[in-house]
Amino acid sequence: MFQISKEASCSSEATEDSVLLQLQQLSLPRYCLLCLFHTVHHLGPSSGLRRENPALLAAELVHLFAMCVKQSVWSSADPVAQEVSQHLQQVLILLGEVLEKYRYWLNNWSILQNEDF
Repeated sequence: MFQISKEASCSSEATEDSVLLQLQQLSLPRYCLLCLFHTVHHLGPSSGLRRENPALLAAELVHLFAMCVKQSVWSSADPVAQEVSQHLQQVLILLGEVLEKYRYWLNNWSILQNEDF
């Protein structure tokens, strides 16, 4: 009768665990975009003086993202490349919304300043 040794069983379990971890692992571009998505919310006018640190983090994330993504990702038919492109579009749309809120806030603030005089 054929028996699997305890060492061989542990080795195959470790290999399966390693494969599962690799499948769940975020790529560097995905990590940058995920962090950017959650950082952009903190850049708006409601953040007040706490806006500086998220802005510095966002700048570093954009720099890291640019270093790890090649230009060919935008025209690639690869599902991963398309997913990265879609996530970047979501981040840019969110950034546009935050900038629009900031523009509205600045416009209202300048109107209030003019009324005080």
